[in-house]
Amino acid sequence: METRWLRVVAVGALLVAGLGVVACSASGKSTGSGSSTTSGSGSGAALAGSKLKALTTLDQSKLCGVLQGNEPQKILGGPTAAAHYLNTLGLGIVCEWTTPSGGDGLYVGISTALDFDAAKAVDKALKTTEGTIDGHDALFVQRGQFNDYYTVQVALGGPHDVVVEYRAPTAAGASNLAKTVTPRLLALA
Repeated sequence: METRWLRVVAVGALLVAGLGVVACSASGKSTGSGSSTTSGSGSGAALAGSKLKALTTLDQSKLCGVLQGNEPQKILGGPTAAAHYLNTLGLGIVCEWTTPSGGDGLYVGISTALDFDAAKAVDKALKTTEGTIDGHDALFVQRGQFNDYYTVQVALGGPHDVVVEYRAPTAAGASNLAKTVTPRLLALA
């Protein structure tokens, strides 16, 4: 549990640091190669007019209910503990399915602080590639020294709209999680 709390604090610090990065960035596209990032407000204020803002307020039953039955085990490729819901210090909502031993499992998080462009700015120091999930812009972040999991971030609306982050111990798991959950989240909007 202590490791999870430290991770939440670290994510919160990265989100706050990302807001500063976005405020200073210039226009362009980031692919992790050092180019600058498109600037938006990068804050929850940018999400105020979003049709998808309601997704940032999903309760435990709705957010954790995006995976049902044995879907978490199928995506992870092994057993998972019960879903755990977390409100990350007002910066977003999270549902995660850890392994029974408490290790990294699956993670679905929706930011209330960052839009997709701001998330790209935070991740520009990491090895990333751009693509799509269910027709939406996505950023694929590889496992590295600063993160012990693979991440897929999906722009549910546009570059200045709600972003959802999916994590898993494997790239295939993170992609499968994103492909499974993204349309289900959009159906809740």
